[in-house]
This record gives sequence, C-alpha cells and structure tokens, in this order.
Amino acid sequence: MLLLFDLSVGWTPDDEALRQRIPAAVPYLLVGNKLDLAGTDALARPSGSAADIRLSASTGAGEAELVQAMLERCGALTDGSLLLSLNQRQGDLAQQAADALARSAQVAADGLPWDFWTIDLRQAIHSLGEITGEELTESVLDRIFSRFCIGK
Repeated sequence: MLLLFDLSVGWTPDDEALRQRIPAAVPYLLVGNKLDLAGTDALARPSGSAADIRLSASTGAGEAELVQAMLERCGALTDGSLLLSLNQRQGDLAQQAADALARSAQVAADGLPWDFWTIDLRQAIHSLGEITGEELTESVLDRIFSRFCIGK
C-alpha cells in the first residue's frame, strides 16, 4: 500500500489518521510527492525520520526508487532480479520461448530471409501463449506478419 503525502505541505494530522487506519499486517510505503516544491523541513514524518520515498511526479525524480521500493516491499525482488513464480511446465515453456527468441536473433544476425525468422517467433509466441492462457489465432499472426513479404 502507498500512503502518498504532499512534501510541500508536510505531514498533516489527516495523513496520520490515514496511516493509523492501515492494518499492522499490511506493508506500506510513505511516499512524499512534490519534492521539487518541498523545503527541507517538509521531509519528515511523525517519527522524525524521512519519508520512505521522496519523489516529484512533475519531474520524475525518485520514480526508479519508488518502483524498486514497491517491488522490495512486496517481496518481488531477491538479489536484484525479479522473482517469478512458475511451475515446472510454465518454466519449461518460458525456456522454450527464450530459446526460440535466441534462434530468431541468430537468424536475424545471419541475415536470413524473414520467413526463417517467423518459424522461431511463432514458437515463442505459442509457448508464451500457453503460459498466459491466451490463444493466438492464425488471423492474429497474419496481422502481425502482414508487414513482411513472407513466402511470396
């Protein structure tokens, strides 16, 4: 959960009332916005420590830190990489898709015609579609590859 407050105004009693309503078991971040407008005295929260994250929605300052903190707070990062939970079948399909994309990249590097690329791209799309549960029809694939002169 994000509790966003205005750094240019500072921490208010209303902000504190909202913070008190967050259940103890719910992880949250105190995010101070309007960093570009805030003075140094507005950077504190009730305990006197700084906001977890300070940012400026206007300038984009602090955006990367916010994303990183959100992922960490949700337990989605370990060792600096995104942790995905896949079962064995999904993991195998993801590996098949990665292998197919690597083959397609090699075909591109070798300068082979477009129709050679599509073989591996279709395999990657199929494997990823099985993971997500989305089924790609032939008409969707035709639209994707309609810009290329394949097999003509």
